[in-house]
Amino acid sequence: MSFVVLASLAVGVEAADEERWIVSYRVADLTSKQLVLEMDFEDESFIQNTQIFAGEEYNITIVLDIGLTAAYAELELQVDLLHADTIDRFWEIHTTELDLTEDYNPNTPTITFHQVKGKYAISVYGKVPSDLTLTDLGQRLVLHKPVNHMFITLRGPDRSVLDEITLNVIDSEIDSYKLYLDRRKDDLQGFSQSSVDPEFTGLLSSLIALAEQQAEAGFVGTAQEML
Repeated sequence: MSFVVLASLAVGVEAADEERWIVSYRVADLTSKQLVLEMDFEDESFIQNTQIFAGEEYNITIVLDIGLTAAYAELELQVDLLHADTIDRFWEIHTTELDLTEDYNPNTPTITFHQVKGKYAISVYGKVPSDLTLTDLGQRLVLHKPVNHMFITLRGPDRSVLDEITLNVIDSEIDSYKLYLDRRKDDLQGFSQSSVDPEFTGLLSSLIALAEQQAEAGFVGTAQEML
């Protein structure tokens, strides 16, 4: 499997040099256990092997760094995913020292815990809604657009957002279009470096640009047919 390693690259989240409570996270396919992406803000490193797809189930493991203890303060973690079909819970606490409140239930999308200084590893399991990337316009016309979706939110005692994990989600139609787009761009680069008629390369370049416009509007099927 090919992978990309980039420094200081966040996926829909704040820059790595900002103060964070969630200092790293790892996303894995819940069925195959394969790594999808991994972000470490402390090491300023990012790895992504594949995209996140609507309708798929994932395991997201975070490392939460609480810098100080606040007496009587409670923090809240919330996941905005559907319940996975292949596992019986949303949450798994790997660091047992996490001071959970008495009403802790691993099978609810929200958990609360006392603000006690320390580092804690926590996993959440869930399914991305299959229609997250879709906009139904009626008359069998459906748009497919990538979506930046907030998967996990950390809130303070006053319900303010302390940190969050937002990731880009696509679907199989968008992925197929991107594959065709990459192929045509490779063709264009090859033609431009050879003795192919400039009029042909110009036509291909215009076609690619038009297809990208169609895809940006959500008409990825039309865009793929053009390519």
